[in-house]
Amino acid sequence: MQPTEFPLDKTNLEIGGNVENSNIIIGNNNIIINFNSQGHNSLEWRLIRRACLDISEPRVAFISQRFDTDLFIERKNISEAVDSFINLDGKNIFAIVGNSGYGKSSFLWGLTQKIENQEKVAYLFCDASLNIKSGNSLVTTLLYDLSLVLNLKPEDVLPTIDVSIKNGQKLVIIIDAINEFTRMKDVEYILRDLNTLIAHYKWIKLIVSCRPHFWKYIQSQKGAIGIADKYFFRDEQSGDLFITLGRLNIFEAKVFYAKYQTNYNLEPVLFEDLNYDIQMCLREPMSLWLISEICSGQNIANRSDLIIDVRAVPAYIKKLEDHGELSADGTDRNFLQNTLTKLFFRDGICTNFIPRSYINKNSPHPNTFEIIYRLLRSGILKEDGYSRLGFSFERFWGYFLGLELKMIAKQGTLYDCSQEESVA
Repeated sequence: MQPTEFPLDKTNLEIGGNVENSNIIIGNNNIIINFNSQGHNSLEWRLIRRACLDISEPRVAFISQRFDTDLFIERKNISEAVDSFINLDGKNIFAIVGNSGYGKSSFLWGLTQKIENQEKVAYLFCDASLNIKSGNSLVTTLLYDLSLVLNLKPEDVLPTIDVSIKNGQKLVIIIDAINEFTRMKDVEYILRDLNTLIAHYKWIKLIVSCRPHFWKYIQSQKGAIGIADKYFFRDEQSGDLFITLGRLNIFEAKVFYAKYQTNYNLEPVLFEDLNYDIQMCLREPMSLWLISEICSGQNIANRSDLIIDVRAVPAYIKKLEDHGELSADGTDRNFLQNTLTKLFFRDGICTNFIPRSYINKNSPHPNTFEIIYRLLRSGILKEDGYSRLGFSFERFWGYFLGLELKMIAKQGTLYDCSQEESVA
């Protein structure tokens, strides 16, 4: 079911971020927040932090399944920028922009571990898999979650936290992969709601990660959403309203490779002993992980065939088959390539997720349920809060759907690959 659209609220919100002390409607299920904090009892900060942690920990654990947390290494430059942002008054939005496979989710996971040790900071974490109730916005869902844990009415949550905040305490809302929410309109609603709150509650800090193409769209809609430039943490060098998480620099690449080399028993021992092409490939965190998984105990210098992304994907699938995580006879691979990928194309649109009900109804394979289970367990597929299935990594989505697109192109059929994600 598609989330119900709702009109922009009539809040007296200026682009500069001035909000009157009056009631404001948040989200499309009409939670009314009274910005006048008088009459609300305060709570101990430790209880607020504990409530946020109880809500966030399962979601953090869910995204941590996508990578090996033992191999986590902090990206120093961007980590220092986030630390400055959290402690900087007057800046409330920190946008991390990067391509698929560059480590955005991993970085945010590491950030949550660091924040847990900062007594003056609480955090709420969510990503595109958050099960937002039909007709709600993300903000209203978070308010409902907090209200249940704190035993408050949803409309009283933020005013109560407001009278409880002191001595520089902050609430950090972390949204991973904002581009993967159901529709672009939903992102507008999320940002508009959060902007409304940030304009009044200066102790709210928002950290989002996003793909470059989608961030361009968000910036093009910024006036309609009502986000003021002054709220953004700027890149010191470029002046952009976002921080780019790109490839590993040479120093980072050596540190990352050393850890992976030890964990996977790779050769050569030193990063600088690899040729230039392989070095460039391994400076992308996703490729480093993929190739390490495929070449465990081997000499990477002899596997130059894997430096092209699309060649690493089938090699990784073969590794899963050899280790018994997927069927050794190729049944799961054939289902993935010849059955499942076709279901991503329907009604002239290429989608990111497929509802389980649609798969069950349209898959011709008699053992669909068992195969789907193995693909989920292996980490190739993931399931979101809407009972929709999709690829865990865009790299796999691009590879398998790329094969299908080649077949479609031969047939002369045109598809819209805007990656709009249907919930129906």
